[in-house]
Amino acid sequence: MSLPDNIRIEYASFSDIEAMMPLLNLAPGLGSVSFNEVKESLLEGDTFQVALTTNDDIVGVIWWCEWEEGTKGIMSFVVDEEHRNKGVGSKLLAFIDPSESSTRNYMTIDADNFKILNFMSSRGYVVTKEFNFGGSVHYNIQKEFIKAKKITLRNRLKWRST
Repeated sequence: MSLPDNIRIEYASFSDIEAMMPLLNLAPGLGSVSFNEVKESLLEGDTFQVALTTNDDIVGVIWWCEWEEGTKGIMSFVVDEEHRNKGVGSKLLAFIDPSESSTRNYMTIDADNFKILNFMSSRGYVVTKEFNFGGSVHYNIQKEFIKAKKITLRNRLKWRST
């Protein structure tokens, strides 16, 4: 799916923090996040990708960071309601798809958030763990990079019936 002509995706910078805040505070499961928390995350090396209109309005954000060697954690992922179902979320997610350098992505979601669960599962994420947090059920979901290996046989096997 391609993006609408009026949307582009870029890495966020410190100057984008204030504009990202309304969307980040709407993100399911994240709760309230402060300007200083986002600023500190950027300083620590977390990455934010933003979807921007031609007027530089931020209509989507994905916030991810390294959790452990070879894995990324999606802290927050949200697209403005007006821009959903247009490919914006898929393109944001594609920027952090697992690869050879980072073989696995994780995300935690509320078990009753069927929209995001369906969206993520249709993009290859699977539920790997169920747990209680703050009195409600949550899922850990993940997607792995699996590089297909070609196996060549040294000797051809011949079958015979006995």
